[in-house]
This record gives sequence, structure tokens and C-alpha cells, in this order.
Amino acid sequence: MKLLYLLLAATISFAFTANVSAQTRELTKDEKKELDKEVKESLKSLEGWQVKPGSLSLQAQQRRSSQVQLFEEDKWIVGSASSTGSIYDAARLQAMTLAKSEVAGQMETQITEMIDAKAENKELGNGTAESVTDIAMKSKAKIVDKKVRRPRILMECYRNLPNGNIEVLVRLAIDKNTVEDLVEKIVEDAIKQAQE
Repeated sequence: MKLLYLLLAATISFAFTANVSAQTRELTKDEKKELDKEVKESLKSLEGWQVKPGSLSLQAQQRRSSQVQLFEEDKWIVGSASSTGSIYDAARLQAMTLAKSEVAGQMETQITEMIDAKAENKELGNGTAESVTDIAMKSKAKIVDKKVRRPRILMECYRNLPNGNIEVLVRLAIDKNTVEDLVEKIVEDAIKQAQE
């Protein structure tokens, strides 16, 4: 029975590792140099920050975050936020919520652009386009919360403040394809509601 659990754990571990490595691309020598320089500069501003035991080192997290922001920005939407609280978990939860809100704000722009594009293609009349925009914006928050529950966490670190509180910094990324599918669904649903 123990052997079965070990084999299952090894299989899951391998699948997770293969999935994570498939998400990032190989960098060229020039890109690696640029990334190393960016990480070095970024770590200066993160002096005094630390990571939870068992997490990737601060340098590794900053490297992953910088790689996504520098070389994979066409693939990911990145949101970041920091929050302060008396306990780590409360500050982390608030930082995650704020980072997701930042992503939702970026989605809002995409929703507006898609509605404008449909209006220009004469698929929607002026009044309908305004109605669709209102409906889409109202439903956006609910759909984002439901559909984007498991973002890729690029960075999570904290620091202890002199007043005894803890500040948590979170940077997360959501796949643009997922977001584009969500935006399209939001707009389609809003169009149906507006035309009823």
C-alpha cells in the first residue's frame, strides 16, 4: 500500500513539474543576461523581505516573476499588490484579492474594447452597446472570482514591520487565453441579456 502511495505521489510530482516547465520557454543568452540584471536590481528593492519556509527563495521567485514580465507578457496578465495586517494569512488574503482586482481592471479594458469592436462592426446599436457595457461590467467581478481561482503565483514574500504588523507582497499571473475566453463569454452573455 505504501508503494502505491509513493508511486502516486511520484506521478503527481512528475506531472506538476512537467506542466510548470512547459509553461516557460527557454531564454537566449542575451535574454538571460537581461534577466539576471533585472533580478539583481529588483532584489535591491526587496531587501528585508523574506519567504515562508518551504517556498522558493526570494531570488528564484523574483527571477520567475521578471521572466514572465519581461519575456512572456504576451502570454500572461500580471497583477500585484501588497497588504499589511496583524497576521500573515489575513494580509496574504487581502493582497491576493487586490492582485486579482488588478487583473479584473485589465479585463475591464478588454471588455470595453470588445464591445466597441462589436459596435463598430454594426452588430450592436448605440443603445444596445451601452446596455451591454453596463451588464458586462456588473457581471465581470462575479465571473472573474469564479473562474480565476487558481492563478499562477509568481512571487509571495513578507516582511515584519516595526509596529509588529506583517506586510505581504503577492504577484500573480493569469493566462491571457483564459482571460480572453472569460471576456468573450462575459460579452456574449451581456449581449444576450441586452437583446432580450
